[in-house]
Amino acid sequence: MLTIEKVNRDNFKDVPGPCRYCLYWQTSGPFDEKMLKPEMEQRKREWFNKVIRELGNCGFVAYLSGFPIGFIQYAPAKFFPRVGEYASGPLSEDSVFLACLYIANKIRRNIEKD
Repeated sequence: MLTIEKVNRDNFKDVPGPCRYCLYWQTSGPFDEKMLKPEMEQRKREWFNKVIRELGNCGFVAYLSGFPIGFIQYAPAKFFPRVGEYASGPLSEDSVFLACLYIANKIRRNIEKD
């Protein structure tokens, strides 16, 4: 059975690995992935806590039979400094930026076989 839950302090650990450590949109300037995963995860957790306090929900985890298989992250562009570095320019203040939509590869492969 497929279920979808808001990301919170209790289930943050269920955010799939690549997304739990990715800080691309939360930073600006040259992107450096040399930071250790525990530090990246802590910074991502802090980002989520800040946005949840200021805005409310900003992400969901998708579960299939209780196993985390997907993730989506979104918020107003002001929470994603890198957005302003793109040629498209800054988004309007009333828009929401979809920063990540991730489905685990093994799940996609199984769906494609059906």
